Amino acid sequence: SVVKSAIVIYSLVVAGCILVGAKLAPVYGARRIFRATVLLFGIAMLAMVVSTNAPTMIVAQILAGAASAAMVPTSVVLIADNYVGEQQARALEWLSGARSASLAPAFLIAGAIATWSDWRLTFFMLSLLAAAIYLLSDKLCVGLSAVQRHSHLKIDRVGFALMMLALLLIGVGSENLSDWGVIRARPDAPFSMMSVSPALVVIACGVLLVRGLVTWSRKCRIEGVQPLL
Repeated sequence: SVVKSAIVIYSLVVAGCILVGAKLAPVYGARRIFRATVLLFGIAMLAMVVSTNAPTMIVAQILAGAASAAMVPTSVVLIADNYVGEQQARALEWLSGARSASLAPAFLIAGAIATWSDWRLTFFMLSLLAAAIYLLSDKLCVGLSAVQRHSHLKIDRVGFALMMLALLLIGVGSENLSDWGVIRARPDAPFSMMSVSPALVVIACGVLLVRGLVTWSRKCRIEGVQPLL
């Protein structure tokens, strides 16, 4: 159950950081960001291999999620830097297709390894894959994205904090609906407000933060500031 919770947190961090991750490549250069995030992902996978408690797993998955959030949009910029014409279109097709087609096999392979051997082996294989990609990425072209950096781009920190917290609250609340209760709090719930399930309260707080994010983004646009959304 700890591994499951860590993987859920990984997905939530990816969702929360993806918009910020997309702005890193134009500011710092796509090749540099890609190599840094691949290295961070590999370190996080090694941390999963040697982890002995829940906090270590969760921190490792948070790091891996943040790295993936920057890696995905940066890979699109790298394709633009390293391919042209029909090759560029084909590379983008392969990138999109590989991400979509790999979801189901990834869980099947990881589940089989965990059943027949050890779940840590999956994360060890991912760390080896990250190391290989890091070494091969040294051959990538620097590209125009590293030369024509957009240092004027600013990251909306308030919007990022609101979105990240909203997704975490909604995700954690949804994951614990069966344990804490859907509407009424179950006996093993960590707390209750007038017998209302804490999962429902946490989800409601997340929804309110989403509303706050929309209001904040509208305020930024009125003031001429670039919002996160």
